[in-house]
Amino acid sequence: MTRRMSINAWAVEKGIFTLDMLLEGKLALPEAPTAEPCFQALGFASRPESADAVKERYRKLAKVMHPDKGGDQEGFMALEANYRQCLELMEEVS
Repeated sequence: MTRRMSINAWAVEKGIFTLDMLLEGKLALPEAPTAEPCFQALGFASRPESADAVKERYRKLAKVMHPDKGGDQEGFMALEANYRQCLELMEEVS
């Protein structure tokens, strides 16, 4: 523990500062993504509203990642697997 941290801990312990006062204005970590990994792989931060959004995103990525368009086979296969898994999860909900 650094000296500054121990002084701050002592000040909080003695009631000179509150933890809220010390943390005021400090940057917080962003919230963890709430989407399943397959949705994150397609670029979604959270589960999309509809399967159409998943299809649209897949088509956009497929145009870039397809081996005939300069992408690699392994990356495209991973994209397809994530796409299928996303559609399965969307079907389970509806």
